[in-house]
Amino acid sequence: EGYFVLNNVPAGKVEYFITHTAYKPAKVIKMTEDSEAEIFFRVELDKSLISVEGMEVNAEKYDLDINSRELKVSNVLRTTEDLTSIPQIADADVFRALQVLPGVSAMSDFSSGLYVRGGSPDQNLILLDETDVYNPSHFGGIFSTFNTDAIENVELMKGGFPAKYGGRLSSVLDVTNLDGNRKYHQGVARLSLISANTTQQGPWAKGSYMLSFRRTYIDLIAKLADLEIPDYYFYDGHAKFTWDMSQKDKITASCYFGKDDLSMDIGMKMGLDWGNETCTTQWVHIFNPQLFSHFALSRSHFDFNFKILSQSDQEFLQANNITDYTVKNLFSYIPNDAHNIDFGYEIKYLDVEFFVETTTDFDQNQLPDIEVPSIISSFYVQDSWKLSDYWTIQPGIRFTYARATSEYLPDKPTADYFRTSPRLSVRRKLNDLSNVYLSYGRYYQFLTSMDAGDSTM
Repeated sequence: EGYFVLNNVPAGKVEYFITHTAYKPAKVIKMTEDSEAEIFFRVELDKSLISVEGMEVNAEKYDLDINSRELKVSNVLRTTEDLTSIPQIADADVFRALQVLPGVSAMSDFSSGLYVRGGSPDQNLILLDETDVYNPSHFGGIFSTFNTDAIENVELMKGGFPAKYGGRLSSVLDVTNLDGNRKYHQGVARLSLISANTTQQGPWAKGSYMLSFRRTYIDLIAKLADLEIPDYYFYDGHAKFTWDMSQKDKITASCYFGKDDLSMDIGMKMGLDWGNETCTTQWVHIFNPQLFSHFALSRSHFDFNFKILSQSDQEFLQANNITDYTVKNLFSYIPNDAHNIDFGYEIKYLDVEFFVETTTDFDQNQLPDIEVPSIISSFYVQDSWKLSDYWTIQPGIRFTYARATSEYLPDKPTADYFRTSPRLSVRRKLNDLSNVYLSYGRYYQFLTSMDAGDSTM
């Protein structure tokens, strides 16, 4: 989140040295009379050139978790630069960049779905700025819904994920939107074989903004060339606004929207459209140097519609959608250098609908309207305990209560589930570049897709 905390700083004159490769080092001097006092300061480094005669470069594994307090087994981090540097046919794609990793595969060369260590795509928890995304694909699964230029980083946990994540069995894909440049305005525009996109970012009075939009132009080319092909296009957009309310508070509001539209005339007019919408408001607050909180309020919506209009003007519509309202609050408490205690809660309201509307003689009882509202609430706590310079353990537990209500549930109109998910991870540090992990956990999933190929809920 852009914060750093230094505990147990002695009183008196303290010099802080801040260095980073390719930047000029900085020195900050602070005077404190009380070792318990809270001091805030912001540091910005200026770029500098590095002149060298010659050097030998050896590749090293970049591991986000090598020295961190929280243990994330099989964790991989990819930035925007990493995603755009991978060879591509049309557009840079988040999911295709991850498919080259060990333990991750695709159903086919034309699918962007992630199969992580044998799990199906609906067993992956996909988050965009702390919001669940239920169908992250365009063009029947060939492209992912995320515009790479609008992404800050992508974190994939291929198993053994911490207690604050739940609801899926296979993996966690945590995607963070770009915050925006806080110093000056900048933008990028790209034109590929099938789409055009642009991303703009810059500062405003007390924060930053980022706007991004992408659209395919296959349908426009087909009309200009008078090609007899189905009319198809997709678009998506990202937006994020950041407000530095105070030294202890940061507020962000972000949204995403995407849509696929396919239509054709084969004696009767047929149409397919599906899309995602997400919006998230996040508030990061520092109570004190030991207690840090992250509050998120979000809404996610996915809908799928299939329409037929016959020559006699009879209509048939089949649709299904899922609406997700989520409140979550994540806390991190650092009582001393040996412990990092994370705890929090998540409350999720889901409304899954399936319905048919028709003006034909179709027997609607064959496909009745179905609506299943449900509530999933969770609480978790875990402690990253540094036993020594070489050993770190991370015990945790997650409690989940799920309740669904519908007349179409088998045997009874209400289904209740209470599940306890213990987690344990152990890390043995061998040297500055190598760790050995042992992880155990129980994971539960309450949502599955009826067709994993198109993620129809």
